[in-house]
Amino acid sequence: MKKTLIGFLFLINSSAFSQTEKVIGTNDGLEISYKYQKIEENEKKDKYMVYVSAVNKNNYPLYYGVKTARGTNGTVTIDALAQNSAAKIVVRNSVGFLASDEVKVTGDQTNLFANNQQTALFMYEAGRNYNYEHSFNVKHGDSLIITLTYNYPMKRIENFDVDVTNAALEGMYRTSCGGATFSLALQTDIASNRTFLIQTVNGRQIKWFKSSNFTFVRDFDSFTTITYDKISGIFYYSNMDGTNCEWIKNR
Repeated sequence: MKKTLIGFLFLINSSAFSQTEKVIGTNDGLEISYKYQKIEENEKKDKYMVYVSAVNKNNYPLYYGVKTARGTNGTVTIDALAQNSAAKIVVRNSVGFLASDEVKVTGDQTNLFANNQQTALFMYEAGRNYNYEHSFNVKHGDSLIITLTYNYPMKRIENFDVDVTNAALEGMYRTSCGGATFSLALQTDIASNRTFLIQTVNGRQIKWFKSSNFTFVRDFDSFTTITYDKISGIFYYSNMDGTNCEWIKNR
């Protein structure tokens, strides 16, 4: 008899403190869902933990843009008045002095900018689950009233006029031809006002001079070029012998 009673109480506790995950909205393939669990209760209020999940159901990344601000020293940061979350789950009947009533659904900030650095790009990777959680208090006995608000439309990277910054070009790379690693740094010759990349491989330096917005030509070899794809962040190498390689940046 005692074992039966304990089992019955456990079933009551499980059903009272758990909630099936519910999809609340989809924005261009970004699916947002939530579930909640009661973690405390008393005669005045109940405390719930709300768990939110966002997953990009597409087979490509999704991006959204957040307004930036430029500091007096020229640095670019997120505008203090701008929302940096793609969406938010709001508990409409939460109570408590200065208590938050929302769970922010925020993607990964990238090093990409658009519109001449007026917009910072955030990303949701394809297929990855992004998880968030927050606790809320409501009046004792009340059910949670939950709504979803989107702050930005989700877009493919092709729908943004992506800037190419020094930070995007510079860094450590590896080549698909042999797997060698090297660094790239962007410089400008003050006398000639020519922009070039310095490739450093095992202490040896090679200059690549800019010939167009995204193409660089190797010093003393006009038939060897690298072209930067601002969407993928990859340099494509080619020479007159027909050798073609990808230079992939280490993340």
